[in-house]
Amino acid sequence: MIFGALIARGFRSDTAALLADLLVIRGCVPQGSPASGSALNILLFEFDKQLRETCETNSWRASRTYDDIVVSSMNLADRPAIERFLNDSIARVGLEFSHRKAKRRGVQVLRGHDGKRTEIHSLVTSRAGGVKIGAKHHQEAIAIATRYQNCCKALSASSLLAAAKLRQQAVGWKHYSGQARFGPYRNVKQLIESGDRIASRRLNALGIAEGPRPWFALDGGHNEPRRLMSAWNRKNKTQSMSA
Repeated sequence: MIFGALIARGFRSDTAALLADLLVIRGCVPQGSPASGSALNILLFEFDKQLRETCETNSWRASRTYDDIVVSSMNLADRPAIERFLNDSIARVGLEFSHRKAKRRGVQVLRGHDGKRTEIHSLVTSRAGGVKIGAKHHQEAIAIATRYQNCCKALSASSLLAAAKLRQQAVGWKHYSGQARFGPYRNVKQLIESGDRIASRRLNALGIAEGPRPWFALDGGHNEPRRLMSAWNRKNKTQSMSA
């Protein structure tokens, strides 16, 4: 499936075979592996495009986090059409719904027509004005992003890696918050960007040059914070010897 999806995206057969071998073990994508999200994004590329176009046409809202898809509408009568679209689209990709989960949860009504508060993944969906982040997650998102900014203000050689990992958490909360109309997305984004600027200025002031990738890069086996930490420690050692 991954091989076919790569071929459909225009990859040469040898390149597609190599990438498929890297992403798949014994015919399956290992659950929880670092590559699982990328493999699923490749497989669902056309689905995501169709999902976006269909939602725009029908004034629906949708989000996908890995294999968790939420489609919502202000019109309860759209429920059969949404269910039919998801079933047909997923089947065309060659995937199947979890019958166990479908039997237990089914298709959920997002609007609280009975006056009750409804939530999905701590997203409050019963507001007439749009989806809202729950109060607990709102506070946690702001707290993580603020911790990242403060960590950058007190950045040291020993805290570079911790700051980069904290940034990953903050970016995760930014993406989560972006699913809702009402939430801390803008504040979290501003705090992350502020921390990025503070850390870059700190490194530049010390004469420690960032590489082609930003100082916080921790992907694809690359560890830029560790490289910069070594450079920072060498600089500190040189300055101590000069003193």
